[in-house]
Amino acid sequence: MKKLVSFLAIFFLIGSSTTYAATVTENGKNKDPQTAQNFVIGDDIVGSVANYDDVDVYKFNVTKPNTFWAESDFKEGTKYSTNYGLAVFDKTGNLLAVSDTYIDEENIPFESVEKYLPVGTYYLVVEKIDEDKSTIEGKYDITTGIADLTPPPAPIVDGKMVTNKAKSFTGKAEANSAITVKVGTKVIATAKTNASGVFTVTMPLQKEGTVLSITATDAAKNTSKITKITVRDVIAPGSPVVNPIKYTSTSVTGKAEAKSTVTVKVGSKILGSGKADAKGMFKITIKKQKKGTTLSITATDAAKNSSKTSIVKVK
Repeated sequence: MKKLVSFLAIFFLIGSSTTYAATVTENGKNKDPQTAQNFVIGDDIVGSVANYDDVDVYKFNVTKPNTFWAESDFKEGTKYSTNYGLAVFDKTGNLLAVSDTYIDEENIPFESVEKYLPVGTYYLVVEKIDEDKSTIEGKYDITTGIADLTPPPAPIVDGKMVTNKAKSFTGKAEANSAITVKVGTKVIATAKTNASGVFTVTMPLQKEGTVLSITATDAAKNTSKITKITVRDVIAPGSPVVNPIKYTSTSVTGKAEAKSTVTVKVGSKILGSGKADAKGMFKITIKKQKKGTTLSITATDAAKNSSKTSIVKVK
């Protein structure tokens, strides 16, 4: 961790604070809290420090509790240096956080500091801490911001339904978020919301009863709660295959979708109904019917989808 000690002593000299016009360019006079330059979180801050233990002081306000961050590389001429640090203090001089050194993908060192801050006034301090007491000027361009720690709302699926005939479905989530659809732990589809939060997911057909787990992940890698959708059966059973029926028959037999409900009618009158077994075989008890009577037989599955009607004449 960097040690920014000089700023601690400065705070003991605070009398009344002076407010300056907001700027993001160092004015060369911002050496203590009384002369600190104001900035708004989200601004870039451009400046330089030269001498050992030289400091630049910037003042900012937090209006809503959140995680503040700031980062910058430091350049001495054409070379990048780690002889610098960033720190965050509260208005009474308490040191809250100091920066650590990181290396980016281009092998350039930079300083980064992050701290959760309640509502209040704070100071961001830039200091040169070269123990060789170099007077080479180090230029900085600090980026500031608020860490997004808030997950998106759970996605909303249009109609709150996905069917076993659907190769896609639509919905709405946080704008520009990534949508992930899983069955168990397996990812079966991904999509991206547009600037209005609308998304379309394309996926393989899923069996009825399959549970889809749908989440949205924002640019800060915060993931929403899971929206769970059970795939609904909208595919009707095939028409029952009915064995010949004679005027002496007291039952109707045949084959239909497994575990479907088979109904036998004459006109609008129900003669009988019953369940097909696990293999689809059924036997429905009826009263004897006259020769030439037309029977209508249908199968209805658990999702209330009904088959086309099989027409059989009594022989």
